[in-house]
Amino acid sequence: MRFVTPVNTWYAIKLNNITTYLGIGAQEDDVLNNCINWGFNWVQFYGLYTVLGGGTNPNTGNLYTDDLAAFITKTRTVFGINRIGAIMGSGTAGFSLALAYSAAYPNAAFNDYNKENEFWNYPAPGTETFAAWNASMIWLRAQVSSPDFISAYIANPGGAQWGVSEAKDMINSGIDYFETTNYTTYTGPPSNPANAQDVVDDSLKYLAAACITIGATQRFKFNDLMSAEPGFQGPYFTDHGVAGTFAEWRTQYAAINYTGKGRAINTGFNVFSYDDLEAAL
Repeated sequence: MRFVTPVNTWYAIKLNNITTYLGIGAQEDDVLNNCINWGFNWVQFYGLYTVLGGGTNPNTGNLYTDDLAAFITKTRTVFGINRIGAIMGSGTAGFSLALAYSAAYPNAAFNDYNKENEFWNYPAPGTETFAAWNASMIWLRAQVSSPDFISAYIANPGGAQWGVSEAKDMINSGIDYFETTNYTTYTGPPSNPANAQDVVDDSLKYLAAACITIGATQRFKFNDLMSAEPGFQGPYFTDHGVAGTFAEWRTQYAAINYTGKGRAINTGFNVFSYDDLEAAL
């Protein structure tokens, strides 16, 4: 049964391994049908360095970029998913490829440019310092204007990793949407509230505190990022489905308080990744 996404809520899913099915119509349709049946209205693509770096798609013999443009067009016009994101990593080289693609294929362009590189794990695995990470976001902000936007995955604040000062820099860099992690583990049973989801993400606390230091009207938007991996929330998705998992998060989030909570605007959810969620469900 299809889950109907609430109005004005963004449900994003990260599509991994697109090079394996890009250009194969039946497989593309299977992925997109699952996305809409689960209620997602925003997709983000991994594997774009290969796709946007030039070359021929072995699935079809076409240029990778031509097949990507056809896939994005179908995603929007046939399946009604209009938010399409390019996930890129260290520095700005990947974003330069994504922006060049969007310019070359304006009718099938990206409208979300997503940064995923774990600066908090420097000097591995990225590897990128926070200063370099944030500089890339400032650069990207100068390239991307409304209605297109930029988003970023963040996690693990505190200690020597990052705190309020870095959160302030992130906000000032102009990031439109933060993906704040909720990578809790779930061991069951489903009826035990203690094994539900811990929604108190310290990233939210640091971002909220940074907003307070910036000014009275400063806010930030965030999507709660969940992992459907089996070692994290995969079992919870199995037991509760997408709708039940998101509903439980909303219930728990409404019940907690932290300084500056009113500065945080929850715009929905983000799930990593398609293959893990498919296995869980």
